[in-house]
Amino acid sequence: MASTISAGASERSEAGQRYSAVAIILHWVIAAAILFQMVGGKWMVSRGDSADQTVFAVFQIHKTVGLTILALTLARIIWRLTNPAPALPAGMKGWEIAAAKFTHIGFYALLLAVPLTGWAMASVSPTGVPTLFLLLDALPFAHLPYGDLSLEARHDWEVVLKNAHNYLSIATGVLVALHIAAALKHQFVAKDNLIARMILSARTVPVVQPKTAMAVVALGVAALFVCAGIAGGLAQRAAPGVASTAALETTTPASAGAWVIDHEASALGFTITFTGNAVEGTVGSWTGDVIFDPQALDQARATITVDAASIGISNSMLAPQSGGSDGFDVANHPTITYEASDFAAQPDGSFIANGTLTLRGATADAPLAFTFEEIDGVASVSGSTQLNRLDFGIGAIGAADESWLQHAVTVTFDLTASRP
Repeated sequence: MASTISAGASERSEAGQRYSAVAIILHWVIAAAILFQMVGGKWMVSRGDSADQTVFAVFQIHKTVGLTILALTLARIIWRLTNPAPALPAGMKGWEIAAAKFTHIGFYALLLAVPLTGWAMASVSPTGVPTLFLLLDALPFAHLPYGDLSLEARHDWEVVLKNAHNYLSIATGVLVALHIAAALKHQFVAKDNLIARMILSARTVPVVQPKTAMAVVALGVAALFVCAGIAGGLAQRAAPGVASTAALETTTPASAGAWVIDHEASALGFTITFTGNAVEGTVGSWTGDVIFDPQALDQARATITVDAASIGISNSMLAPQSGGSDGFDVANHPTITYEASDFAAQPDGSFIANGTLTLRGATADAPLAFTFEEIDGVASVSGSTQLNRLDFGIGAIGAADESWLQHAVTVTFDLTASRP
């Protein structure tokens, strides 16, 4: 038995020393994640401005993997500082040793810089699209703070960070190629079996007895980073927005003879296309001052006032940014107003209200087609109009084209009202 043990120890000694199991596992997990990011990133770029839902999902996964790489890199650095690497082969030349050290330092720098620039880019982007960790709406990841930058400044910074992220990613790809070439050179030309240092095997032993407690610390830091990011994302999501101006639906009609709208039986909303899918929006608080009689269209008029802070959107990507400065800009423009005093009957029995919509301080024509039916003093009115969001500056900075968010917005309403 003693001779067997001695022979085994001799074999391991001849094979050389390797990295610790923790270092090896982190190395290969991070390597696989980098490969995934490179392939996924190339695919995303090839899709250009496609508004496909799959592309959008891949962007979210790309961000999740990037943040995971950042977390694991923090763990890898902590482990490396407390657990030395095995010595390089004795036959390596001075320039090879210098190149190896430069490559390792370069990798650590890039593994921090690439995800950080991506995170910063997503954070400062005027689109304000949240990062959903693991593509789960319940796990929003915090955006980095950007102070009181204007929309234009945020757009400029997004361009800078995007370019930096792209160039650093290319540098990572070059370094990976050099790293693989060097490993193959050592394995098949120098034949010093250097690759074995990064493979778990009974024929190799760790350079020193690993400090097991530091594995808990290193992986704990990685887990803490992810948990803190998610906690911050939940806090940012829960942060109070601009308060509703008032319960507008309870406001008494301003004009004598105006219809009394039954808000419980009425609905006002809109639809917009995001990544190829229809997204519904609702209005929670609004009031209507409407005078209308099909037999006296020359006297008809309507004013609809919407509390912008009460607008809700059913999509978790759009909802957080809808009230912001590139959205409805609720802080500066708390109400939205539709006014019409020019009504006309159509051959099919429907009607047109040639009115205007004022939103974010901009006013544009908004002809409204609707039907009107009255039974026993109770009217049912249904209609719609189509708007261009850019006419009101919505998404003008973060979504000026239609790659993700279409320009057209369809506003619909179903009202039930009674005569005063």
